[in-house]
Amino acid sequence: DVVRLSGTTSDDRKPLIGEHAVRSSWAGSDPVSLSEEQEESIVGWRRRTVGPQFLVDHIKRILTEEGFAAFTLHDRAGGLKSGRARDLLSRWAEGLQGLSRRDAGLNNNDGSPLIQADVVTLSGITPSDKKPLISVNAVHTAWARADPVVLSEDEEKLIIGWRRGVGGRQFLVEHIVDVLRDEERSARFMLRDGSGALKSPSARDVVWRWAKGLNGFSRREAGLDGVSGKDGYPLAPMAVVRLSGITPSDKKPLISETIVRDSWRAADPVVLSEAEEKAIVGWRRRLDGPQFLVEHIVDVLRDEERSAQFMLRNGLGALKSPSARDVIWQWAKGLSGENDDDGSPLTGEAVAALSGYPPSDNSTLISGPTVYRLWRGVKEREAGGNEVGAGRGDQPTGSGSEPALHPVSAPLGVEESASWSGPPQTPMSPAGTHDDPSASDPLVIDAVDEPSERGADPGMDPGPEGQGAGVLFPASGVPEGNLAGGVLIGHQPAGHH
Repeated sequence: DVVRLSGTTSDDRKPLIGEHAVRSSWAGSDPVSLSEEQEESIVGWRRRTVGPQFLVDHIKRILTEEGFAAFTLHDRAGGLKSGRARDLLSRWAEGLQGLSRRDAGLNNNDGSPLIQADVVTLSGITPSDKKPLISVNAVHTAWARADPVVLSEDEEKLIIGWRRGVGGRQFLVEHIVDVLRDEERSARFMLRDGSGALKSPSARDVVWRWAKGLNGFSRREAGLDGVSGKDGYPLAPMAVVRLSGITPSDKKPLISETIVRDSWRAADPVVLSEAEEKAIVGWRRRLDGPQFLVEHIVDVLRDEERSAQFMLRNGLGALKSPSARDVIWQWAKGLSGENDDDGSPLTGEAVAALSGYPPSDNSTLISGPTVYRLWRGVKEREAGGNEVGAGRGDQPTGSGSEPALHPVSAPLGVEESASWSGPPQTPMSPAGTHDDPSASDPLVIDAVDEPSERGADPGMDPGPEGQGAGVLFPASGVPEGNLAGGVLIGHQPAGHH
């Protein structure tokens, strides 16, 4: 700011004073004197499990009592009096830009982006005047200085609220170009850093909030009606990835499946610790323990309200919590190839029975056909030697890296295994002329979530009244008889234990 105020000389058009000279002049009168090592320690501080939980506590540890008092002294306007202290805090806050709340040490189960108020919390409260070490305005200024994209409030609302078909666009990237109305700003919006994440915190934030807003939508509500017979079923994370579109510069999806799942978990009614996840996924029936998974889950969660939230279903009969669906699916996949109590291979129906019936309804936690689908996906990945698509654990959580694009070989409805064969050829074509990737690759856009009403799976044709539902699969990988090269797997109607 001082450099700009000094103006430029008429002969060489250079600032009258340089930033280094300003800093040097301030250093002479600044009440805070720090070594280079101390400065680096403050700027690079991050919360860890062991050690100070707030920056102010870390600063107190590395400075003398007199130095700490001078560093944390506020002026009448509420800002730190020391220019050096303000500069170091600004650099510290800038370094936190783009981190998730998990990466910043605020919540190990929360992959949502760090917001400015979180940075204020991490800075801590000064003991002398009981004020935050840094203000929201100071964090905002630090972040805006490094952000290649600055969005207006109206632009943010237009991007976050976009649904397919709005403005005639089929993909979010196309809509963003329309909203920004500037080729250079659009390019900066979609610029990525070395990890593959969008470089602009503003861009990451609005795309995250757009994806989060789609959580719980049906395919019809998301603008996918008419694509298949599953338009009333829940939207799957991979469908959100497809809706985001392909960036023209690097031919990658604007958002990854991992980021979509993280955004949905941020609003998840169930938050599981790593220990709880392992306990549920690893459960096996024992004579001296719970006989059904639902009973074991109640024991693990040790909270009646949390257990009820875990087993809560949406209007289609699927478990409402993404975390709950995820661990149930992992548990079921882990039983692939295992034997029943009598030594015979486990069947999908037996696994469904093992999952048990929540006290709130009369449908098992998972259905037999869903189990078979998951198992088939496991066997195909083992046979091919590759993971198909990006499921939980395929990438470092919150890294922003994009899933590899592989040909689709997963059965319809196995959401975790769905991917696509490549990006569309004309990602930024005029409105109404873009080829919908789902037209040539229905498996990805048809990816759906857990079972629907009364235990039946999305994508399954309902059977005659009172006979449940069935689905036809190729015979390979399923230990049952076959019918014209496939197997008809049925499950019992609701209420039959």
